[in-house]
Amino acid sequence: MTQEEYLKNLNKKLNTLEKIADNTERQVRFLQDDHRSLLGLMRLLQVRGQLLKLLVSLKKKEENGQEWKGCVAAQEPKKSIRRYQKKIIELHAKAIQVATEKKNSITEQMSGNRVTRNIRNVYIGRWYQGLSRGFSREV
Repeated sequence: MTQEEYLKNLNKKLNTLEKIADNTERQVRFLQDDHRSLLGLMRLLQVRGQLLKLLVSLKKKEENGQEWKGCVAAQEPKKSIRRYQKKIIELHAKAIQVATEKKNSITEQMSGNRVTRNIRNVYIGRWYQGLSRGFSREV
């Protein structure tokens, strides 16, 4: 692998990391909105999977160019790559936090519905059943 190919590979890796960071930001925005449909999130995750596969292949190519690792021209792209990697890690943490909050709020809404449904079916339903059998509501 020549130095030029190695630098081209680093630039592709940087572009891929930029796309992953953008994808992760979109995931966070999607989770923060009040979307109940998961179709859009699934699309984002599929694109993310493709980008990660591309990143793995670029990493394998990068390992072939170990002789250029200490090259001065490669230092700037490597700094940018490390920056994007840190940014992606921070965005992942935020996405996980937002997803956990969303899951908890949906769980609360569902449990509230279960309690309401249980009260309606067990207590109020029996009260109305008594009326249909000829009993009076008044004591």
